Parts: sequence; C-alpha cells; structure tokens
Amino acid sequence: MIEFIEIAERARSGPRVDEKDWNMMLFKKMQTLTKEYNINCQDVDEFLNTDNSTADAAFQAAIDFIVDMGAFCISTNRVIKFDEYEVKQALRDAPNQVHMGEGRDARIFKQGKIDGNEPININPGHHAPFTEDNGSLVVKNFAQIPRTDFIEGFNFPAVDGRDCYHQPFEAYAAIREIAWMREGVRKAGRPGLAIVLYPITTKASSLIAPMNPQLGLRPTDGLLMSTLPDVKVEYDHITTAIVYSSYGYFSVNGSFGMAGGFCGGPEGAMIEGIVRPIIGYMCYGDTLHYCGVEHIGYVMGERIIFHPMNWARSVVYQAINRNSNLPHFPRTKRMIRIIAGLSRQVECNAQTRLALLKQIAVTLVGLPGRPEARILTHGPEAAPVHGGFHSSREGIFSRKAEFKGIIEVFIKIRRCI
Repeated sequence: MIEFIEIAERARSGPRVDEKDWNMMLFKKMQTLTKEYNINCQDVDEFLNTDNSTADAAFQAAIDFIVDMGAFCISTNRVIKFDEYEVKQALRDAPNQVHMGEGRDARIFKQGKIDGNEPININPGHHAPFTEDNGSLVVKNFAQIPRTDFIEGFNFPAVDGRDCYHQPFEAYAAIREIAWMREGVRKAGRPGLAIVLYPITTKASSLIAPMNPQLGLRPTDGLLMSTLPDVKVEYDHITTAIVYSSYGYFSVNGSFGMAGGFCGGPEGAMIEGIVRPIIGYMCYGDTLHYCGVEHIGYVMGERIIFHPMNWARSVVYQAINRNSNLPHFPRTKRMIRIIAGLSRQVECNAQTRLALLKQIAVTLVGLPGRPEARILTHGPEAAPVHGGFHSSREGIFSRKAEFKGIIEVFIKIRRCI
C-alpha cells in the first residue's frame, strides 16, 4: 500500500486541473467506459443483477478509471495519479475484516459472502442534529440493542450556547460529541462498544481533536472519512489519515455512486460506486465502506427509487465482493422512522439488498421525544463536506425526551443467489 505521505506529495505536486475541467473530464470518461464495457441498465427488467460478467465488467471499468484519471484533490486542485500495479496491489493488501470495540463489546466486521450464514452487522448511524441534553440518551437507547456492532455520531448546531463555527469551536464540539457518545454507551452498560466520529467539519483539527483513549476516541474506535462525490478527496483528510493510521483506528467511507451528477446515469454511478471505496482505501486507509448507488435528487431520503437503482446497487455489491477484500455494507435509508403526523405510526421503507453483504446500516431519524420528524437534512456525505453545520438545522423539541424500553430492530434479508 502506498504511504499516506506519498499520497500527500502527489496531492501537492500532481497535474493541476481546474475543478470544472475535472468534472467534465469525469463525465466524458464515464460515458466512454459505459460504452466500452457495455454497461447499460435501460433494458434491464430484473430487480437484482444475476450476471457475474456484468459485475466483473463494471469492476474492470472502475480500475481503468482510477488508472486513467486518478482522484481530484479539491484542496490543491491537483490530480493524484496511480498506475495499474499500485491499484491492484492495494486491492490485494486491503484487509477483509475490521476489528472494533473492546472487552465483551469487541466485534469483527467482515466482508459477507453469498454462501455465508453469519449474522448481519448492525450500525445505527445517527447523522441527525440533536441538542446536548438528548445526544447521550439517543446513543444509550441504540447501544442497548444487543446486535449493535458500532454507533456513528451526530450533529448539533451549538455547544454550551455557542455556534460551532471556526476551528476552536469545531474542535471543542468534536470533543464534546465523543464525550456524549462515551457517556451514552456507558449508561447502556456497554462501555467497550465502538463509536465512530461523525465529523463536525472536515478540518484536520476537528477530526484529530477527539483522540483520547481515556475520555475520547480509543484506538478501537473510528471516524467517518469519505471520498467525496465525483471522486474527490481533501488534503485535511489525508493529514488525518496519517495521524489515525499511526494508532490503529479504523475509518468508514460513505462511498456510494451518485446518479444524476457528473457521472451521468446509473451506469456511470455504478462505476463511481466501485471507484470511491478503492480511492478511500488508497488515500485515507478507509477499511469499511457504505456502498451502492443513489440518485442525486433523492439522496436525502425524500424518495426511494427502486428501479433501475436497485439493480445498479446490486452490481456494485457483487463487483466489490467478487474482486476485492473490502468489507462493505449498503447505505440504507429510513429503514424505520417515527412519523409524528401519523400518531407515531412506524413507517418502514426497507429495501431488500443482496444477501451476500448481510450488513445493514440503520439510519436514525427519530424516536418518541426526538428532534422534529423530518427527512434527514443531510446524508453521510453532503457535498462538498459531510455533516457540516451549515447544511443542518436545529431540531425542535416539544418536551424532554422519554425513552422507554429497548428498541429492537430486526432486519430480514431475502437471500438472492
């Protein structure tokens, strides 16, 4: 694997390209690759792909993209270039499992297989704004789900009455986020449960600030550090990767392809959905990946598009499983949510996914006494940064939260072979 300091050097000295030019180059390359590898979902009438050759063709198209195009660093307007040997060597070196948590809460997150029968992994990812007095309570209730393997963090618009703007306040907010999460898992009786930092901003200062084995992130914890849409990376993330990798932390990459953007339709998004986890591993050392394909118009969850998106997603899952060791799971939207306007009825929009992954990310939108029940104001990676306060909005609390009992989420996946 290429050292991160070498990645930083390439991001500093690689070919200079204007971002608009990169976007157009990406669009043209995706159009060329979809034609060259005959990737077309317009006439597909299957809900899930069953043709291995299609998955393999999409994977090879992704390799060609990385070798020919590389990744664009938005911080320096430089292109990070790779040769074919480096890409294939990275795929050989990539670990097929992630160790997280400690003590009785230690878990191993593996790449699932079609013929596997191990339990699915569950990750309640909050990704929503909460106020200080409710953050640890939300974490506590989801940590009480016995099947939870790790928990991702959340946003908040202010801390100690101060808006979270500028580096000192952002770093302080990141420290407080992890402190509240540690408090939540401790109250749940699972102090060793792995927690993942949901970035307040993508500045290295706020990403590194919570590292503290006693009170903050432990080496058995992780952080969300995503490749951006359109195959773009950030200098601060590379800086963070240099630090975190020295201590053994794991990192999560929100790496789904985006249809409707510069990658074009679902066909180009399929290629991007394979490229981004590979780039995430090579540039940031990401070892766990959200995968699949989403539509740029509905990535927030306002609407779920089944076809041809589900077919495109299945191609991405199959391609990564057949050709790499990367542990990954689908980014699911609104598996379960509480609707205040429907007298707290539970609305379920669960989509079936390929059983070969057997890993589910449960996105929290609300519980009784939660922030105002609305569609998430941002996804795991709202471009150009994920989870920034400028894109989130403050939740409205009608009363103090009351969490009664333990909420169990049972997800049944139909095996498709």
